[in-house]
Amino acid sequence: IVKLGRVTELMENIEGEYRLRLQLDSHIGEVKEELENNLPNSRMEILGENSCMIISKEPMALSPILKLLDLKGISVYEARKIKPSLEDVFVRVTGIGASKLKEEGVGK
Repeated sequence: IVKLGRVTELMENIEGEYRLRLQLDSHIGEVKEELENNLPNSRMEILGENSCMIISKEPMALSPILKLLDLKGISVYEARKIKPSLEDVFVRVTGIGASKLKEEGVGK
């Protein structure tokens, strides 16, 4: 059982990550590793066909990211700062995602 104070502390820890979701005109898979190498202290998650999330421990300047993607022929149509959800905190604390809980029938 996680007490409310602990949840607040975990939220603050997760909020220490900066998340930037990008909507692109093409798939980023081929240049993912190169981009991560050019964005120190960051990692990239591919979310879908034409979207990705850049996660960093420190604030990210948007213009270098846009410039790197533009040099690779990838246009960014939307950039959005993402705040962690309560589910993000739960997964981080327990290591169990919502899909795993559904599989096990928890909450029925």
